[in-house]
Amino acid sequence: MTTAAAPLSETRPRVRRTHDELTGELELLRGEIERLRAGEEPAEVGQPLTTGGHLLWVLGESTAEMRTRIAAELLGARGEAHACSEGAHTQSIRRLRQRNQQLEERLHHARQEAHRMAEVSTGAGRGVALSLSWVLAYNDTTVMTL
Repeated sequence: MTTAAAPLSETRPRVRRTHDELTGELELLRGEIERLRAGEEPAEVGQPLTTGGHLLWVLGESTAEMRTRIAAELLGARGEAHACSEGAHTQSIRRLRQRNQQLEERLHHARQEAHRMAEVSTGAGRGVALSLSWVLAYNDTTVMTL
């Protein structure tokens, strides 16, 4: 749980300061504001936020509650996008494994058929078996490893 920062008047004792001290503090605070607002690009109401600078400007102009809510929504959207990407990756792997299994089954059947044809006494059967064996050797399933 976070607590709000104490106002500047509570953090420093009330001591009369010189003009130069106040001017120095003012310049320091202005520099800090510039640093915090670096990269901001003002956006008009209703204008689409097309750059990170627009988003920074909107966040800088928003209340603390709104900034927190926007940050939570951005983190949630990022999480959903990651989950979607992971899901697509998982589905792709599952699909490739199924395809690989189907190819292995077809190749197994083709090898059995080649052996059967090789046993046929005709020259045509042996020719088909040799051709099929060459195709099977050329298209080995080791190419489809995941």
